[in-house]
Amino acid sequence: MAPILTTADIVADPFGERRPFASRLRMRLLGADFRFFTDNAVLLRLLQDTFGRLPRHRLGGSVPRLELRLVSTATRKSQRSVLAAPRYEAGAGLLCATLDADNYAALSPATRSGLVAISHEQLQRPYCVRGELLEFAVSTLAARSQGLVPLHAACVAKKGRALLLMGESGAGKTTLAAQCLVGGFEFLSEDSSFVHPATGLTTGLANFIYLRPSTLRYLATDQAAAIRRHAVEIRRRSGVLKLQVDLRRQGFALASSASRLSAVVFLSRQHAGKGKMLQPVGGRESLRRMESLQSYAAAQPGWELFAKRVAKLQTWELRRAEHPRAGMLALHSLACTTPP
Repeated sequence: MAPILTTADIVADPFGERRPFASRLRMRLLGADFRFFTDNAVLLRLLQDTFGRLPRHRLGGSVPRLELRLVSTATRKSQRSVLAAPRYEAGAGLLCATLDADNYAALSPATRSGLVAISHEQLQRPYCVRGELLEFAVSTLAARSQGLVPLHAACVAKKGRALLLMGESGAGKTTLAAQCLVGGFEFLSEDSSFVHPATGLTTGLANFIYLRPSTLRYLATDQAAAIRRHAVEIRRRSGVLKLQVDLRRQGFALASSASRLSAVVFLSRQHAGKGKMLQPVGGRESLRRMESLQSYAAAQPGWELFAKRVAKLQTWELRRAEHPRAGMLALHSLACTTPP
């Protein structure tokens, strides 16, 4: 229970700088050591539900120590039950994501710290604030402090070899990632992957995957039933219904360590037909596609070094087959033949 602040308390400490934080939590996430501070038991559980039991990855070199303070805010009577899409702003060394006046994140990469505020009401509906505030804060601080390249891409691995799966929205990244999950791959990320440009080590938050219910028809009956039994239904801002699957509770193989980037695979909506599903992509075309798909990452300081690294790797286009399992098998063959 958060302490009750009197008017005298507020006058003496209007910004809450001396606020006592009863709970502290330490976690290794995305190669960094995070220290979380909060005075709210529900926020503490949300942190544990979001980031608990994830493998501890190290990306080489020193491990940065990052600090996030989490506070609960009083819900305003006029607050909408459905939050607005996040608004991003920057200035004076701060990076901010704002959902409304009671739900926001303010980050200071220079001091490796940040503040996340979540209202009492939204703590009862954690889906948006989990992804758009908590994961935003963790991934942004981890990336900025280590010079990681942040990619909108899924990532799976075999024997320490990471395969980045890139494509436009609707290209099938999540469907293919689900096939890889049940096909024996180690999982790093469904949607956001982070690469250390100097070492090529790749990491991600392998906590959840979000599946359309129709995706389950591509899985074996027992696999689909197990996922459905433990999944939580959520609705995206677009209105699309998804199944939120906690990968840590399903017995899937999460990558125990950061994996070295071995290949980049662009997912295509084009059907392979009678041709090969995997088609090689030339260096210049590969860079063009990446810059088109990764405009945010391409503006980060580590992009040039990352692009040089990718230029030395195999890059492929994966075309569709009648069943996404064929794509998974093609990736399996690629992972087994790609040099470490």
